[in-house]
Amino acid sequence: MLAPVHVRTLTSKTASSIFHCSVSVRQDDDVVKSFAHSIVWQHAEFLFVPSTTTIVPIPGVVFVDTFTALSCPSLRIDAKFLDGRSGTHPDDPLPSVERDWRSPSIATGASSRLDNNARTPSFSFSPPPPSTPTQHRTVSSVVTSPNGTASPRSPDETESVAGRLGNLNLTPRQSSLAMSDVGAAIADVANGLDEQTPRPAASSPDFGRPSPSPSPSPRPRLKAKRLPHNVKDEEPPSNRFHDPTVQQAFGEAKTLMRSLANALGSSSLHVNPDSTIQRLHRQAQDLSRFQCPSTRTVGFVGDSGVGKSSLLNSLLDSQHLARTSNSGAACTCVVTEYHYHDSRDFVIDVELFSQEKLMDQITELLQTYRRHHLPSEENETAVGAVVREVEDVGEVEDVEEQAKVAHDTFKAMFRDRLKDEQFLTTKPKDYVLSTLRSWVLEARPSQIEGIKTRSSLQECSDLLMHLTSETAEATEPAVWPYIRKIKVFLDSHILRKGLVLVDLPGLRDLNSARRMITERYLVECDEIFAVCNIGRAMTDVGVFSVFELAQKAKLSNVGIICTRSDDIQASEAVRDWRGHSAEQVQKLSNNVSTVQSKISDIALKLLDEDTGDESESEVYNKLYRDKNKAEKLLLQHQFNLKKYLVETRNTTVISELQTKYGNKVPARTLQVFCVSNTEYWAKRSMPRDDALPSLELSCILNLRKHCLSIVADTQLEAVKQLVVNDIPALVGDVALWVQSGAGSTDAEQKRAVRETLDEVERRLKKDLTGRNSMLSKIAKSFAEDFKTRVYDNGNTDSWTQTAIAAGSNWNEWGHQTYSAFCRNYGSHCTKAAGGWHDWNEEIIAGMVTDLVIPWQRLCSLFDAGIEQAIDSVDESMEWALEFLEDELEGFSFTVTLSQVLLCHKNTMLSEAQKAYDDFETSLSTLQVDALSGIRTSLIGQAMESSYKACNLDSGGGSHTRRKGYINGTIARRDLFRNLMRDFRRRLNGLADSLQADLLNTIRAHLAMIGETLDLIRRENVATESEGNPELRSRLGEEVSLATEKMRLIQQVIVG
Repeated sequence: MLAPVHVRTLTSKTASSIFHCSVSVRQDDDVVKSFAHSIVWQHAEFLFVPSTTTIVPIPGVVFVDTFTALSCPSLRIDAKFLDGRSGTHPDDPLPSVERDWRSPSIATGASSRLDNNARTPSFSFSPPPPSTPTQHRTVSSVVTSPNGTASPRSPDETESVAGRLGNLNLTPRQSSLAMSDVGAAIADVANGLDEQTPRPAASSPDFGRPSPSPSPSPRPRLKAKRLPHNVKDEEPPSNRFHDPTVQQAFGEAKTLMRSLANALGSSSLHVNPDSTIQRLHRQAQDLSRFQCPSTRTVGFVGDSGVGKSSLLNSLLDSQHLARTSNSGAACTCVVTEYHYHDSRDFVIDVELFSQEKLMDQITELLQTYRRHHLPSEENETAVGAVVREVEDVGEVEDVEEQAKVAHDTFKAMFRDRLKDEQFLTTKPKDYVLSTLRSWVLEARPSQIEGIKTRSSLQECSDLLMHLTSETAEATEPAVWPYIRKIKVFLDSHILRKGLVLVDLPGLRDLNSARRMITERYLVECDEIFAVCNIGRAMTDVGVFSVFELAQKAKLSNVGIICTRSDDIQASEAVRDWRGHSAEQVQKLSNNVSTVQSKISDIALKLLDEDTGDESESEVYNKLYRDKNKAEKLLLQHQFNLKKYLVETRNTTVISELQTKYGNKVPARTLQVFCVSNTEYWAKRSMPRDDALPSLELSCILNLRKHCLSIVADTQLEAVKQLVVNDIPALVGDVALWVQSGAGSTDAEQKRAVRETLDEVERRLKKDLTGRNSMLSKIAKSFAEDFKTRVYDNGNTDSWTQTAIAAGSNWNEWGHQTYSAFCRNYGSHCTKAAGGWHDWNEEIIAGMVTDLVIPWQRLCSLFDAGIEQAIDSVDESMEWALEFLEDELEGFSFTVTLSQVLLCHKNTMLSEAQKAYDDFETSLSTLQVDALSGIRTSLIGQAMESSYKACNLDSGGGSHTRRKGYINGTIARRDLFRNLMRDFRRRLNGLADSLQADLLNTIRAHLAMIGETLDLIRRENVATESEGNPELRSRLGEEVSLATEKMRLIQQVIVG
């Protein structure tokens, strides 16, 4: 077996603060592993300290090390084995290496070796064997001076290096040290080596614990400020869930469950399927792995090019994850959800459009393309001119842009099949559609649908780029037009607490199918952010469209994110701003100019002082130091200027946006964030203290904090449920198992106990889940209330007349205006129409007027009904508790049993309330769908085919036909009857789902209560407990410990 390697490092006076190392691992003269990095122990997974050190290698492996300082011609390492191997003598040294730092073999060869190895060898560390100290042979210290001559360095002086790094404790695989810390430590060593007071070397360094009498050091071994920024260290939201004491208590609760699971698994009973211990063991394991569920979704919606992908990269702290390329000509925005999973790999789940949905899109795209390129009788100008079909220049540009998107999408989907583009316009429309349908059947990429796993960030990024982007040189058909949605699962801090982030196309996206998907997400998301460029925030049409939708759908959870906050020039600010702000910018700019001039002056003086022997010139050295100081001062002044510019404009923009849109979210203060992804990544990888000013100026940290706060309340409630009810219920079950082995109950008493417990179980099942229970009648009750209070009171004839009157008003508009509203599915704004109109809202105006108040009253009635149902659960469980305490008074298990049942009661009530909360959320969505005019609402879907028919029509008489499509639909006697039937069907479905959820919750807990009762009434449980006294004793101790500690944990978490 190999003995430890004895290593001593030697350095020169001119060693710089940056080191590069190359390490080869050899076995039988063959290179097994080679790698290079600035810090050897971080990546080699063995400990190398620039001092007299001991390294224990893998048996049979020899180390050959090269350690070179960037500005030191000679930094030498001598290493030798302490025993014989392969014919060598224990004192024969391994070859030492001495190279110039400028050698290409160090600068490039080593790094190329790193790239060719996926993993590095694993090593363990131990101090040298105390029994063989005489084997240690000190290597002589040699230093090569700048003139190339070797000179000795005293052992004490060299040993100061060891003292500088002291008793460094590093683990091979899970080091808590960051690279920046280790680099800083080596920098301290190199820069201050000759200024140290010599200290005697330790004869036997111990890496596992500090020295009994450590020598003082003028510098800390590792500076905390050199740590890189860690998102986990960012200030959490003010919610108690993120309080460190709460998080610690949460962790301790799970640790208790791990301990209990280990105890339950200490005997073979936990693998016996008929054993009660198996169930308890499984439950303990589940609670020890408890994770707060994903409960909140945040949507980011914006037009192409506003920086959504870069923004999500920053929030996820994964710089190159989301697609940031914009090289594709066609619209390539695919809905992308980001979910958390507890693994270092990346999982991508792809959902494709159905064949029917794809053909709907292709039909619309073809109509758009033909409308632009084909003349018609109504449009007698040259091909491509749309002067009479559109209202103004802006409309012309929109039609041209839509036609270009259609063209680019067809080229992306079909590539070389579409060599003859005239085919799209010269052939009959039905023939073209039939051909395109056959191409879609053949080209639809069904092989990409489903789940794909990638092991690295780069691989995941490449796959996402392939799925969502268009490249100009591509020859194969693109896949993005076929994709409806992508889910990405990754390990990211912002997702860890239950958030789901969604990248959404803008509501002005020229692909109407994707617009509709975005609309549904915005209605259902817990938080919505409209993303825009800060330079156009006040006029951004995409932001306006989001707030327009929010107003129609009565949404108040909308905010704004302005990107590129760093994109501002001081010269423009001085010109555009006024008063104190302009003066301050000028002052800060002058500070920058002054230092820049000083640096230029010093540079000229340095040229004058260049005598050829700079090291001997005191003036030259002083000028060089002055230049370094001035350059640092320049960086600070430049940052101060940038900070003032960014923060001043941010304040102004936030105020203006809150003034403009604040009244559209009356229930809360409008949240506005101005962020810079460029500023976030500029210094992200630098040490924390160096990076923090830029990170804070980017405002990404504040936005991340806000997003985390969205989920904090629900996560705290989940943790409370865990420590107040779930864990105590399990601990109580274990306690009952322990008590069942006491054997103090006679046969008659056991019979009486069983009868009592059976009665409780029968009564609870009947009262809570029987046919006549309140929970079993909720769906029927809610459906009847809707019918009598809303459905039967609908005056469909009156609503139809109101809609016809609205249609008559639109008939007075010119064909250009009418056609523009049809192309925008009834929601548009023109001067000719007198401003903004939403045809869908005007069609159902009478219906909304008549139903709003009855609907509100109905929702209040639902509140009262569910409150009574939940009260019935509470009353039944209270009866059970009182009955058991009366009938089983005096039994040792009664108190424990009551506590377990109380936990189940609390959990049932909590989960029943959550089910109703979800029902209320669904009611809000139903209200939007039934009583608003958004495109995905009931009326929007009812009008969809009419709008599409209008858009497909062209040529002579098309204006008359368009009016016929619209007026014919709104005049149909069954339009509002069908709307009310859909309204009723949706409500009944929600009521059925609520009842099913409530009954399933109650039945699940009644089953658990039955298992608890079995711990007392089943003979085999008592036999099992009596037959395992050691396990019973250990579990008794675990129960006592858990009970005591859970009281303290509950005090911390519940407060």
